[in-house]
Amino acid sequence: MKTTQDITVKERVRVKRGMIFLADLYGLIETTYPRIKPILILQNDKGNQFSSCTIAVVSSGRKDENGLLEWDINTITTLDCKRLIRCIGLIKQTELCRLHTRLSENLLGNNSFITLKKAT
Repeated sequence: MKTTQDITVKERVRVKRGMIFLADLYGLIETTYPRIKPILILQNDKGNQFSSCTIAVVSSGRKDENGLLEWDINTITTLDCKRLIRCIGLIKQTELCRLHTRLSENLLGNNSFITLKKAT
């Protein structure tokens, strides 16, 4: 099995906002179990182009009644792109807009979980 040290996604794939990756979060978030979880890239494409790190939200690991991943918007983190294992999907632009709305609402103390649809 390959480890994150063996894989450099940044060299193979251009990391873009809205992409969903499996990432190794060991040591990054204390309560993370399992250590490999889906993450959603939040950082804009220009930042991703020029930085070796990115900003992402971590999946809670739960799914809603429709089978969609739930994202814990309280778990936004920066991580080195070397932690990215592989791209597993992309969400729609409309879902990114919903996420922005929920992030704004979260600042006011509302629900901190959201489910997003993948782009087809």
